[in-house]
Parts: sequence; C-alpha cells; structure tokens
Amino acid sequence: MPLMNETRSVLEQEFITAWGVTTPIAYDNVNFDDNNSSITEYVEIRFVPYDTYNATMGDILTRIEGALIIAVFTRYGTGTGRAYELADLVDTNMTNKCYPPGITTRVSDTRRNGDTSEGWFGLLTSIPFVSDECRI
Repeated sequence: MPLMNETRSVLEQEFITAWGVTTPIAYDNVNFDDNNSSITEYVEIRFVPYDTYNATMGDILTRIEGALIIAVFTRYGTGTGRAYELADLVDTNMTNKCYPPGITTRVSDTRRNGDTSEGWFGLLTSIPFVSDECRI
C-alpha cells in the first residue's frame, strides 16, 4: 500500500537497480560534483508527484499520479547521440512496468533540456506513474 515516500522509494530503487553502473547517478538533496573531469555523462533522479485524489466511490482507493524524471547529461560539444541513447535506455528500463505494491509506470517522454553554462547537454525523460493505495 504505497504512500508518497514508499512510491518514491520503489521507483527510485527500480531505476537504480536497472541502471546499474551505466553512468553515475545524482540524487535529490545529495551533493554531486559534476565538475569532476572524469565524469563525462550522468543522470539525475527527480521524483515529482502531481496529484493525489480519491480514485473510487467511498474514498477507499487513494491514487498518487506523478512522474519519475531522469535528467540525462552528457558533456557539451560531444554531440547528442549518446544522450539520446541513454534516454532510450531509461525508456527501456522503466516504461509500462508494474511494481508491487500497486505502482504502474506509463510511456516515457523525452524532451531536450538544452545546453548549460556549466558545459552539459541535457535531456529530460519523464516516466509518468500511478500509485494506488487501498485504505480499508
């Protein structure tokens, strides 16, 4: 019966497990040094809840909707191919999956996040999710 924190934990852990050592991962509210010259690419996990509401008559089923957003960064000046390859891997690992207890992901959406003044090219891959909790 996933509440907000359990939903976040399950989705993040599923991503971390599937991602393995593909690239370093930056986490919300944890220091990450992207100025380290040995890092040429990395991803950042962002858990973004949008809405929580009663999904059934009688207030039995509480639904949380949101997205797990994976920001993909590759060094500026290296082209876009590797960034899109990483975004495709995020999609492969996370789209249309069911995770116990009652969490479902949907089709991902990737958008260009632009170039940064810090020397990174970025993409945002958003994986929408629905998390249902039965409160009986």
